[in-house]
Amino acid sequence: MYLNKRDPGKALHYADALAHYTREEPLAWSDFYIARGRLLAQTLGRDANEEERMQAQQLLATAHDT
Repeated sequence: MYLNKRDPGKALHYADALAHYTREEPLAWSDFYIARGRLLAQTLGRDANEEERMQAQQLLATAHDT
């Protein structure tokens, strides 16, 4: 929702909140959405750098494999 509103601060806040909530019992599902949310928030409004593009490719591969 906050990515659609172009609010990276709020998007990062909720990704961090999910990470905090699942820290004692991490889940592949939540880890994926935490990484995705953080990456999208980082690159909101600008082109991704090479490292961020590699992270996006890894996330796409993970999504495809599950």
